[in-house]
Amino acid sequence: MLTKAERTQQRILDEAAKLFNQKGYAGTHIRDIMDATGLAKGGIYGNFESKEDLELAAFDHASEIMTRAIREVFAGQTTAPGKLHALLRFYERFVFDPPVPGGCMIMNTSIEADDAHPALRQRVVAALDGWQRAVARIITDGKKRGEIRSGASPSEYAALIFATISGGIMMAKAYGDQGKLRIALKHLHAVVDNELSAIEG
Repeated sequence: MLTKAERTQQRILDEAAKLFNQKGYAGTHIRDIMDATGLAKGGIYGNFESKEDLELAAFDHASEIMTRAIREVFAGQTTAPGKLHALLRFYERFVFDPPVPGGCMIMNTSIEADDAHPALRQRVVAALDGWQRAVARIITDGKKRGEIRSGASPSEYAALIFATISGGIMMAKAYGDQGKLRIALKHLHAVVDNELSAIEG
């Protein structure tokens, strides 16, 4: 059971993660977080040393939420192609129903933190690396079980999958048209079936 202090910190992180992802890190002020949590300024800074400290912790919190959501997608899938298709189906509803309100936390954060916030940018890279490693492991394990073609490069296909998804999300948001993302995902479904899968049909 969480202590009162831990519950307070959790509430701050929940609200801050949403605000940062929706309004941006520069566009979100401590007053916004105070209003969202009902805490005084001292209540915020009693848990986090600075706004930058809160930004990093909130990103980590959002990343954990996203990672759990991705893991849940794989539950019940018994083959590597099945897991990859399930991941793509997860992203089919992602634009309008993201695990963290505001859209793609990786894209939103990477654009803002590129030069201005190097510590945050490092967090983005670490999160992306983790998700790519997870997909690469699925492909590697699938190769061992004869489900994925032997010549497939796990790291290259993992990078391709996330790069294509990110581009599709960006276009979907820019155009306000999820059809742009569906095009990207349709292509990736075909990649799984025609380039990766060693299972017929």
